[in-house]
Amino acid sequence: MRSDIAIHAEPQPVPPTAPAFTASLKQRLLSGGIWSLGGRLVTAATSILVNGLLARLLSPDEMGAYFLIFSVATVGATLGQLGFAETSVRLVAESLGKNEPGRAAKAIRFVFLYGGIGSLIVALAWALGGGQWTSVTVFDSPLMGQLSVLVAAWCFLFAMRNLLAETFRGFKDFHLAVLFGGAVHSVLAAILFVIVWLFWHEATLGEVLLLAIGSVMASNLMALALLGRKVMHLGNNGGDAPLQTGHLFNIALPLWLNQLTIFGLARVNLWILGAYHPKDDVAVYGAALTLATLVTMPLLVVGAVVPPFIAEMYARNENQRLENILRTITTLAGMPTLIVLIIFSLLGGPIMGFIYGDFYRQGALVLALLSLGQTVNVWTGPCDPVLRMTNRQKTIMWISILAGFFNVAGSLLVVEKYGITGVAFITALALIFQNLAALLYTKKKVGIWTHVRLAWPPVKQLLRS
Repeated sequence: MRSDIAIHAEPQPVPPTAPAFTASLKQRLLSGGIWSLGGRLVTAATSILVNGLLARLLSPDEMGAYFLIFSVATVGATLGQLGFAETSVRLVAESLGKNEPGRAAKAIRFVFLYGGIGSLIVALAWALGGGQWTSVTVFDSPLMGQLSVLVAAWCFLFAMRNLLAETFRGFKDFHLAVLFGGAVHSVLAAILFVIVWLFWHEATLGEVLLLAIGSVMASNLMALALLGRKVMHLGNNGGDAPLQTGHLFNIALPLWLNQLTIFGLARVNLWILGAYHPKDDVAVYGAALTLATLVTMPLLVVGAVVPPFIAEMYARNENQRLENILRTITTLAGMPTLIVLIIFSLLGGPIMGFIYGDFYRQGALVLALLSLGQTVNVWTGPCDPVLRMTNRQKTIMWISILAGFFNVAGSLLVVEKYGITGVAFITALALIFQNLAALLYTKKKVGIWTHVRLAWPPVKQLLRS
């Protein structure tokens, strides 16, 4: 017998979409897209500013340790939240779409209970010995080990940030999801680091982490107050469809493994470099990796907006219309991506030197390779959220695991001989494989394509479609 949650995810035949619903969908997509784009631009700009300032406040070795700490905190947050951030988007959107506010409220309580417990366990494990051992034994960084408690706190706060932001996304409150998913704390951190740079011109790594932690904490407290008010208004309708803990974990765990693999695919190379190379090499790779994420910004905008609409339209059995919308959005997102790839490929050295300092110019080829992999990621479109929102999270999990295995094995083979360039090449190949496999499987099982339209019609025609 299938779970009640799985049943809610299955497509059901419905009458043709009314014009009012079509107009509402366009308006919500446009509004969400504008907010997401604005938030991503703010977050990207402030992140570049912060990293540029840190590259001048810290030595290359300290900067390398900072990138390792940041990667540990983000992956640890993903590990701790147990897949419940993505589960929140799906269940809240489904429940509200079926006019079951009580079920949505119960889903939110489950999400924060289990996600909070998991995040606390991960943070405590790092603070009470795991961080010290990993830092010294794996990364050969006693400095990183001395800051284990701060790293654990940052990890826990990142997990709470993700749970809060994704719950807002389930409500389709994209402006709140964008603001509290990174924009607010990025701006706060940028302001603090600008003040440090102007008045002191230097900082220790511990001081940097304290300021970063304070920024995330302030953002989370504001988000928690707003979400609490929204949940209170949902009520507790006893007639809504029930939620069972076992069924909830059946959805969350595959999403969790998938997200862990995705984050591992992005960060494991940094850890391998940290284990085999000096921390200044890690700093160069981390700087290039941070810039390469700009290539994916259009896809991040898409991924921030479309998941609840995918769940809604799939439940209405509107697959062809869903494909048209997704391919249109992907094509529009692919245009700026190609421009950024060309700029990074031709001017990577000067750009890295300008942002981080002359020492980082040596990462130009790394930036070009990582940007190529991310371009394919954007051009294949949002196949990952399509599979997640149509109850095929286990498939995307296995695709991600295979790509992650290739990435780790390949990086270990090339790291000593080819250094940061070899690792970047393997990372790009793994990312290309992962996205092409997900694209083909999406077409096979869901019946839709999500990639760019290679014969591009005018933008006006794309928008009309």
